[in-house]
Amino acid sequence: DIGSSLYAALELTGNRPVRAVQRISAANLGDSDARLLEVPPGIAGLHIERISYLASGKVIEFTRSIYRGDAYDFVAELRLTGPSEEGRP
Repeated sequence: DIGSSLYAALELTGNRPVRAVQRISAANLGDSDARLLEVPPGIAGLHIERISYLASGKVIEFTRSIYRGDAYDFVAELRLTGPSEEGRP
């Protein structure tokens, strides 16, 4: 039974993603996307694409999503570390 979680299913088969690249861009929505999101055509929306990779570098997931610009809150937490030991004499 796979259940409802893609990541749980991948974990069970030993195909756990170890990294992902996500691109977020603003764009005016075309007719079909605007209709699906129940907004007027031409209104701003967010296009998000994510590619997830296995440790081997193989792509395991590709996701493309479109969100209403007035209903999405983007938050990023950045963790900073000290200077690298490599650059020190």
